Amino acid sequence: MIATAQPRLLQRYGFVTGVSLLVVVGAIIFGGPYVLLPIIALAAIEITFSFDNAVLNSQVLAGMSRIWRTLFLTLGIAVAVFGVRAILPLVLVSWASDSSLSQVLDQALHHPDVYA
Repeated sequence: MIATAQPRLLQRYGFVTGVSLLVVVGAIIFGGPYVLLPIIALAAIEITFSFDNAVLNSQVLAGMSRIWRTLFLTLGIAVAVFGVRAILPLVLVSWASDSSLSQVLDQALHHPDVYA
């Protein structure tokens, strides 16, 4: 049973793990050893919140019909990843700094020292 579980894990998570490792190695190459502590801290926070969220989602999903579970998992993931982690911070900075969203996006992408 364990012999069949490991290839499934590699098939399912191999690509994502590889991309994550490439990003960490790239960050270390471009940012030096100073980026290790923020990477470790952010990874720990992300893992903690992901497990906490998975427990809550499993309780919510248990009471849903199949179609609502599918919608929750597809649209909900898209909103969580793109909306909350990408768009919401830009909107909040735009609102707080009284700048346009395009200005804030430009600062975030091209002038991170100004954005910070």
